[in-house]
Amino acid sequence: MKKAKLDTSGRQAGMIGSRRRFLQGGALLAVQASLGASAASLAGETYCNGLIKGNKEVTADTTYGKVRGFQTPDGVKTFRGIPYGADTSGKNRFMPPRKPAPWTGVRDAVEWGSISPQMMSTSLGETQMYLGGPTEGRQGEDCLVLNVWTTQQKAAAKLPVYVRIHGGGYSTGSGNRPLYIGHNAARRGVVYVSMNHRLDILGYMDLSKFGGQFEQSGNAGLLDLVLMLEWVRDNIENFGGDPSRVMIAGESGGGSKVSTLLGTAPAQGLFHRAVIESGPALTARSRDDSSSFTDRYLAHLGVDKSKIADVQSLPFTRLFEAYFTLMDRRWHPQDKPPQGNFSPVVDGAIIPQKMFEPTATTLSAGIPLIIGHNKDEGTFFRQSDGELYAIDDAGLKSRVAAMVGAESADQVIAVYRGVYPGASPSQLMIQMGTDTSMGVRSASLAERKADLRKAPVYMFRFDWPSPCFDGRFGATHGLEIPFVTDNISEMQVMTHDLPEAHALSAKMMDTWISFATTGDPNNKSIPLWRPYSSAERTVMLFDNEIRPVSDPHGAEIRKLWSTLTVVRT
Repeated sequence: MKKAKLDTSGRQAGMIGSRRRFLQGGALLAVQASLGASAASLAGETYCNGLIKGNKEVTADTTYGKVRGFQTPDGVKTFRGIPYGADTSGKNRFMPPRKPAPWTGVRDAVEWGSISPQMMSTSLGETQMYLGGPTEGRQGEDCLVLNVWTTQQKAAAKLPVYVRIHGGGYSTGSGNRPLYIGHNAARRGVVYVSMNHRLDILGYMDLSKFGGQFEQSGNAGLLDLVLMLEWVRDNIENFGGDPSRVMIAGESGGGSKVSTLLGTAPAQGLFHRAVIESGPALTARSRDDSSSFTDRYLAHLGVDKSKIADVQSLPFTRLFEAYFTLMDRRWHPQDKPPQGNFSPVVDGAIIPQKMFEPTATTLSAGIPLIIGHNKDEGTFFRQSDGELYAIDDAGLKSRVAAMVGAESADQVIAVYRGVYPGASPSQLMIQMGTDTSMGVRSASLAERKADLRKAPVYMFRFDWPSPCFDGRFGATHGLEIPFVTDNISEMQVMTHDLPEAHALSAKMMDTWISFATTGDPNNKSIPLWRPYSSAERTVMLFDNEIRPVSDPHGAEIRKLWSTLTVVRT
């Protein structure tokens, strides 16, 4: 049996961040908490109108009209809020996205576009990840907009295209957030695209049972992403990009969207490489589950089902108010909130079948894939547990029983004590949270995709420990984002702007850009990265030292979770 040793934060020994790391950046926390903005911003990239002193106007053509952006002194051209779809309000609500109307003259693309209406989170995890700056842009249903960063223009050599899909599950987030800014990535030789799209109720409420006009409502937000990729195909050459080398990448909810796009029929042919970071979606919701969830919601909304079209005319604020009362037990303590949330639906057409369960979709069999997760995902997903770092054996057992049921708790604890014999109860709980949230499912998706033997799959684990919050979070969920977008200085709560963070980011950017360019991540900055398979489970560990290892998940852990159902509590 493979045995591993965990340190006091739940990390494997030898990978812990030092106290010095925390002290170097600790003074930033109080400053940023009071300002709510990052202490450093990208050269010339302001969080307001981009036409400031030192920047100059630039224009580009799109199939709908000309747009005006700005160029910073270092040569990066930025275009914000370009519409790739029409306004989704009114009669367009819950409908498949429509292309935008053409315009005459030159349209300004110097300020952020609208973000999808959503219920904003104020959790510790959100603070940790996003304190570097707020989401820019007002909430509104005219949110089908994208942002482009490039150093090139139409006549120049074609660059690979890095399309970054934001996280936040299917409920929150925006491509306008500072951690997704593409300025530094563009300087490294890609055309970088971020975007907004419909979320939550507006993107994924399944009203198909009410008639043909709503047939695709459960996947409207997914179809927004397809329309965005069609815009990239038709327009990215005007920004110096190569439409035949498009890489889609995302973390958490963004990774789930990438997973789902791999099994989305109308998305095929629109991208050529894929990266899933801590977001392995093996399947989408069934039609029955989705319909049942919608029924629960409509009961709270109070809409007469015989007049279902009324949902298109209500203010979106009313829609989210009703959703909040459904999901928050404070308002109706006698009712148990429904499981899950609004998310894509296996409808037999847009998503023909489960993407990676029990086997991998063949729709995207020829697409090379990078997939992985972070070493300490569990610290993020257990953040609401105020006693996490102080639990004893009894506390561990009660938490495991809540996860898998009392009848299986002893079995789970025994397996983990066998693999991690020196670990404390809190360390074991964190490791279980990592494995059940992202680790085992990432390995399953990688194995099933690799079994098709049509394109290589490369698996990674991000091990660099964040100094944030006294180092308690380790290599937590979402930490790798600034490393693969080259936004270390924009995410100082997570990185403290440490030199070693910049050094690792440079190597990871070389790797992600090599993959975008050729479909192979190997480059001079990292050791040889061999593809993943059931026979050779090579996983690249990204830390101050980058190294490949074999099967860090372990057969015992994979076997255990293949037989148990985790109950989310």
